[in-house]
Amino acid sequence: MVSARALGEEIAAWEPVLGKAIDPDCVAQGLDVRDRLLTHRPAEPPPGLFHGDFFSNNWMLEDGRLHAVIDWEISGIGPSLLDLGWVWMWYDSESWGPARQPVMAWAPPAEELVAMYEEAAGRPTEDIRWYRALAGYRFGAITAINVRLHRTGRRPDPVWDVMAESFPYLPERARRLLER
Repeated sequence: MVSARALGEEIAAWEPVLGKAIDPDCVAQGLDVRDRLLTHRPAEPPPGLFHGDFFSNNWMLEDGRLHAVIDWEISGIGPSLLDLGWVWMWYDSESWGPARQPVMAWAPPAEELVAMYEEAAGRPTEDIRWYRALAGYRFGAITAINVRLHRTGRRPDPVWDVMAESFPYLPERARRLLER
């Protein structure tokens, strides 16, 4: 039987990934966000299914309707609001560097996404700012390892040069979200 991943376990799971960053300052910024996430951690939510990489690159749409969600590589049982925080992070221009910010213009406002989620769920979201900060921490760790793989030639992919430019914005945005 698969047990649900608690919030502290979710945070801890990304520490070794973050530790693979080339730049020690990236590790320090990420660990600072980790500490703040742990300090401001909300109550454990009821466990649910989370995709882990829920945003438009992994959605299959037809005629404006969602038909499938692909790429379940980092899915699990645990805090399902992780996906809402993740999709909000992806479409929050303050989480991204200058090269990526113009791409965000097509997306609906994040508040609209949350309102749609709340309507579909039939209940308000709680602690969504914390889950947005968690998403920034998680993607910062993913960026750290993929930038390393790209720059060392182990897995060349120039998209990670653009993402690397955004690294300082991700932890800074996460810190601001946790301050309010």
